[in-house]
Amino acid sequence: MSRLLHRPLPLAAALIAAFTLTTAGCDDEAAEPAPAGPGLGQVHAEVFAVSCAFEACHAGPNPKAGLDLSSADAAYAHLVDIPASMTAGTRVVPGDPDGSLLVQVLADAVGDVRQMPPGFALSGGQIQRVRDWIAAGALRGGDWDPGDVMAPDGGASVTGSRSPDELPPPAPEEGFQMGIDTTAPAGGEIWKCAVADLPTPPGPFTPVNRVHALQSPGVHHMDVMALGLLQGVTIEPGMYDCDELYETYPEMMEEGIFIFATQNEEEILELPEGVAANLPGGLRVMVEIHYVNPTPSAVPVWSRINAYTMAPETVEDSIWGSAVRDVDINLEPGIEGWVEWTRCLLNRDVEMILLSSHTHELAERIEIFRFDGERTGELLYANDDWHAPELMQVDPPMPIATGTGFEFRCHYRNPTDRTVNWGFTAEDEMCQMAFVHTPFNLAAECEVVESGAGVGALPPNP
Repeated sequence: MSRLLHRPLPLAAALIAAFTLTTAGCDDEAAEPAPAGPGLGQVHAEVFAVSCAFEACHAGPNPKAGLDLSSADAAYAHLVDIPASMTAGTRVVPGDPDGSLLVQVLADAVGDVRQMPPGFALSGGQIQRVRDWIAAGALRGGDWDPGDVMAPDGGASVTGSRSPDELPPPAPEEGFQMGIDTTAPAGGEIWKCAVADLPTPPGPFTPVNRVHALQSPGVHHMDVMALGLLQGVTIEPGMYDCDELYETYPEMMEEGIFIFATQNEEEILELPEGVAANLPGGLRVMVEIHYVNPTPSAVPVWSRINAYTMAPETVEDSIWGSAVRDVDINLEPGIEGWVEWTRCLLNRDVEMILLSSHTHELAERIEIFRFDGERTGELLYANDDWHAPELMQVDPPMPIATGTGFEFRCHYRNPTDRTVNWGFTAEDEMCQMAFVHTPFNLAAECEVVESGAGVGALPPNP
């Protein structure tokens, strides 16, 4: 499957944290002999290899956050005595399982680091293997004979901790529900699109003020596109492979309007009082979901999106949004400290209520500043996790006057042996910001006026 990661508008987003690392060694001296326990080769074979060491996660040429668990040697180099950078603590403290961040995040979320692996829980037997290895001194040890198989309770739990029944549909007079149900095969990746007509009440528009979404843990992203607003795109209701739809209708990628998007297991979005997203009655929509399943079993993947309506006579304003992107990205092999920057100016007065970003995996950080037309202003937004861009909800709304706007900077490193350019696939890169504002105005946009790039490059200020 050709995986496409596109630019959902930031009506919702979430942090899906991962380990970030530095390299350190292990003290070979020990005051007392370590207690007997499994070696890292055994732990790698029974835990990391079957639950973590996949190219979409912690293996391959560019593993998530640099955490390489593809082999026992790699795991040892990236875990033992390595300080964490996203939260306080050390990944693996030899002899101290309870003090090791690895054990903590296998059991539950720790600060901004969510429970690992995302989307399913390891069995008690697997976690105990990790604890026993650390308690025995977290030694590198010898390789493990794969013929010596762990007990059946060592398999990962793939049932998830949530159920779609936890979010029942609202009463008809209060709103409506959208959703998708599919399955991710063992060790596979899916990008599925469910097309349907909104079950909205009669009338030209349905004003929505609040959205509550719940989906399978570990979903990369879920969004809802307003297919009915795309001229020339006619897709009958049903389930599709998203990559085939986007290949058939490329205008969906460039012109598609997303009415909701999230990368969080659960998301609640509430617009300011009196403000609504006005949806045309009976609008045909497409709910799409992207999920990577690193487990050895098939996983049910689902999403439920409840939209809560408000009385039309109570609507005082409605929202609109747009994305601004840098499409001239050229990252040479081995480059570090590369910065892509873009400035844009609003052609209408708006009041911003949501702000977010989108990059691919080579981006280390993105920053969004205010720009007054001449100089860079205050930092509004920063995100260090490409996989799950942070949402900035603005309350009260932030006025952005005509002739002022934003400056955004994307910071990259390219550890691969190939040049990476701008594009929609996972093999390409992106650098873009997106914002939602009032009032509703189809003509409102932030027009690009200047851009640049280079190692350590910063925009000029007079």
